[in-house]
This record gives sequence, C-alpha cells and structure tokens, in this order.
Amino acid sequence: EIEGHFPISLTNSATTCVICLATIEETDPCRKTKCNHEFHADCIMKWWTKERGCLLNCPICREFQSVTVKKVTSEVRQTQQREQRRKPLTRLLKKLRAVLPKLRKQVRSSTCGDRARPGPSQAASQMPSAEAAQ
Repeated sequence: EIEGHFPISLTNSATTCVICLATIEETDPCRKTKCNHEFHADCIMKWWTKERGCLLNCPICREFQSVTVKKVTSEVRQTQQREQRRKPLTRLLKKLRAVLPKLRKQVRSSTCGDRARPGPSQAASQMPSAEAAQ
C-alpha cells in the first residue's frame, strides 16, 4: 500500500499544497514525500492514484518515490483479481441488456395477441352460417 510508505502526519509550518494550491494548516492531515515535500493527504493520494501503473513522482521536483515492489505489486494484483471477477458479470449484464428488449416485445405481442384473438366458441359464433355448418 502506498499509504503505508507515506503516513499521514501534521505539518510544522504553513506550507502550500501545490496540488490544490491551498495552505496546509497545522491541523490538516498531510503526507511528506521522500524528498521532504508536504501535501494534503487526500491531494497526494488522488495525484498518485489517478492512473494505474504510473510511477510515484513528487509533483514539485519529480523525484521518484521509491517504495517496495512487493507492496505495490500486491495492490495491483488485488485490483486485477477484482476486475477478473467482475468480467463474467459484466458480460452477462451486456447479454441481458441486449436480450431484454426482444423479450419485452415478445411478451407484449403474445399478451396483446391473446386479447385480440377470439376463443374457439367465439370464433364459431362469428363465422358465417355456411362455414359454421362445415
């Protein structure tokens, strides 16, 4: 986890978060990079996690923020496993969305057709007398 490498702390000075451009107050949770730059805790996490697979660089000096590969790899693996589990459900939902309009149409036509068609006794009474005799 990235958060384990960059724990939340409080700042000793009123610096500016270059991500949101607001002042980091002494009571605001912040994170400090390996190069000692401080940011709001939420801002830096959004910055680093906006795209998967990107390098963790400091937004100020662009210094690479080294973290243990094992932790980052396990996070990526968990994300991939979640996506793999969702794929069959996503495919099923797409198929259902494609089939539902056809099913609705069939149900409507069969329901409406039953109302419009006369029953066997009604059909005989509606036929001309010559046809009814046969």
